[in-house]
Amino acid sequence: MSTDHLESDAFYRATLNSEWYRIVGLLGVLAALMVYTFVRGTMVGGFRLLWIQTGLLALVMAHELRVLLAVRKALRSDKDISQADVVQDVILGLI
Repeated sequence: MSTDHLESDAFYRATLNSEWYRIVGLLGVLAALMVYTFVRGTMVGGFRLLWIQTGLLALVMAHELRVLLAVRKALRSDKDISQADVVQDVILGLI
């Protein structure tokens, strides 16, 4: 193996590690927002808005969790993330 290839693999792993930390941080923020939304909704009594916001947050969290699992799988198996997962993440990120 050439040195360039090793640096490229190391850079790719570092990128995946960075993405893993970003997603974990985002999931933490979304979980805190979910708790805040639930508490605010029950205190104010706006249950329709509570369920809409909670449902939307749950969908975003499920998507981020799916991406986190794909990143973790790529880190463990030393393989790339599939192009379909990358495209879906970009498209859903734009929405």
